[in-house]
Amino acid sequence: MAKNDKGTCEACGGYKYIRVEPRSKIPGLIIPGGAFVPCPDCTYTERVYRNIEKGWKNLFKSPKLETGPSPLMDCVEKNLWVTATVRDFRMHLKHVAIRKGPSWDFKVASDKTLMTADFANMSVRGIEILDPDFEELERMASTSLQVMTLSDLIEPPELLIIQLGVKGRNRHLPEVLLETLSQREHLSKKTWLWDQPHRLFSEDHHGFSEEIAAFMETWEHDRIKIGTSGVRVLSQNGVFEMDTDGDDDIEAVFTLSNLSGMGSAKEVKAPEKKPKKPRKKKERN
Repeated sequence: MAKNDKGTCEACGGYKYIRVEPRSKIPGLIIPGGAFVPCPDCTYTERVYRNIEKGWKNLFKSPKLETGPSPLMDCVEKNLWVTATVRDFRMHLKHVAIRKGPSWDFKVASDKTLMTADFANMSVRGIEILDPDFEELERMASTSLQVMTLSDLIEPPELLIIQLGVKGRNRHLPEVLLETLSQREHLSKKTWLWDQPHRLFSEDHHGFSEEIAAFMETWEHDRIKIGTSGVRVLSQNGVFEMDTDGDDDIEAVFTLSNLSGMGSAKEVKAPEKKPKKPRKKKERN
């Protein structure tokens, strides 16, 4: 290999690959061959970019998070219910994905994507589908030899992030969401439910059902609300509470409360400054 030019990667000489010789567990035994692997120095950024785009297309184009560390960073190994606008969530998720590196196995799928995958299961069984989104499935089938089923979509990633509120009204949507959550729990894999401030996951949501509410009562998860003026982090440890307000302006900042039993939240407020009392002037005799 030629001598490296100035500015060229010292590990690979600018070739982006390095040769790794095989190692033998038996001392003195030489194994012929070897393999070329991506250079860990100069290809790291490129591999991070590809992994982010694989998890959610065009996520890398999202604006940079300027408000400091994201609370989502502490939830990658947890189930989570997060409320945020699309722009805010993309900024926070990009922040996390860059720092988790090229091997972080995450996938963002909308509730519409889940329904489309479930349509594939129904189509295989010969069930008639009366939904306009089924045309999307037919287009997928015409351009691919294999249509992704619901299991193909929800089972592989270590972290599945479900964007709620994309699919229109469909009576089967709550069933598909419940099946997804139950299957992910069965596989001991983590799931994030993501709704928006103007379309909260409550009784009037297209995907809501009493069965899902009952399931989430036993589903250990954290609760985070990301607003325009702060972040609210709530621990929902075995307790499911519905939001009734759609206010996106969150002034209080909450920290996780790791209490057993009833879930609760610990509010942290900046100490109030007491007004200084005016000094009394001393009277001269």
